[in-house]
Amino acid sequence: MGILVSLTLVVAVISNLVLLPTLLFSLDRRTTTRAFKEPLLHIYDEEIDIELEDLEIEQTTKNKED
Repeated sequence: MGILVSLTLVVAVISNLVLLPTLLFSLDRRTTTRAFKEPLLHIYDEEIDIELEDLEIEQTTKNKED
């Protein structure tokens, strides 16, 4: 009787170590691709970014009416 319980526990531990990570990775991959069809952040290439020195600041004046 003790051998059957030990064998069952060994099979359960081995299956948890082998099958559970693969199942979690496959489910994680499915949920990630479904959730992020559109990118959350847009990453721009540094070569096409505008230089800060080239930026011009437009100043607007507000008319105060008393």
